[in-house]
Amino acid sequence: MASLDLSNTCQPKQVEVIEWDMMKKSKFASLNIMSSLGVRALLYPLTLVKTRMQVTSKGGPYRGALATLSGILREEGPTALYRGFWINSFQVCSGLTYVLTYERVRDLLASGGVKSSELKAFIGGGFASVTGQLILVPLDIISQHMMVFSRCTAGRIGLAMVPLRGQTDALGIAARLRESPSSSLTLVICREIYIRDGLIKGFYRGYFASLMCYAPSSALFWLCYHIYSKNFKLIADGRVPVMFANGLAAPLSGLTVAITTNFLDVFRTNIQVLRTGWLETCVNLWTKDRWNVFTKGLSARMMSTVLSSFFYLTSYEIIKRLSVHSELRDSISW
Repeated sequence: MASLDLSNTCQPKQVEVIEWDMMKKSKFASLNIMSSLGVRALLYPLTLVKTRMQVTSKGGPYRGALATLSGILREEGPTALYRGFWINSFQVCSGLTYVLTYERVRDLLASGGVKSSELKAFIGGGFASVTGQLILVPLDIISQHMMVFSRCTAGRIGLAMVPLRGQTDALGIAARLRESPSSSLTLVICREIYIRDGLIKGFYRGYFASLMCYAPSSALFWLCYHIYSKNFKLIADGRVPVMFANGLAAPLSGLTVAITTNFLDVFRTNIQVLRTGWLETCVNLWTKDRWNVFTKGLSARMMSTVLSSFFYLTSYEIIKRLSVHSELRDSISW
């Protein structure tokens, strides 16, 4: 009898999607923190540009991402692009909570018999956003208030902080800084928020608006990511590395989410910075911008989201592969 060639049929199947139980959790967490800080530092200027565009009234000084960026550099200098960054950087804790929740929810769904990777991604993304917002919202509020202030020379008292043209100084920060020019902007903002609204109401203003924006965005992003990635792999039919297909899927997913949910991001930002209620915010945005509310700050958001999606997801996939247990390394597909 002729012998059978089992060299191909006995080879283990390459793993393309790394699951929760395949990874060393401590290594996964520590690498995620370092990666998140690096990507956040790279992309923060675009976040600042987007925020200024979203809270500026129609006809204000900022009418495009490039014009806004050049205006900030010309009038305030390059350091202005990182105003509020150190507060914002604490959001890496939120990011870590986010990815751990996402992976854990997917694992629980798989244990419960859910087979569809798209469904697990959609539900996991939604739940991850809910937990992540608990840490993100207070830091977001503080950094947003810092983003919409610019420096100007004010006689002998040196540098003072003043609100940008076309924007509302809802907390009265400018007056407080005129009284005490040497005060820290961060501390003044925190104190005014606490005095006016208290701890929960003040630092979690717009929490449900954030959930309304980020939970659908997160769920949609992970759904699109898995759909695009799967289809790219099918089209390529093994001719390109898995990481290449994922690298294409990530920015395309980010672009999809940026366009479809931009109006929710504008709504959230205006609630948190201008301190208005839901109905008042809707009325104000419609009165000032009409249909432009769907495209307000969109160019900056598209650039920021596409780049962040690529860098975050590429580093995320690499970190997952670096974090797998040693006995699984040879079966992981790159």
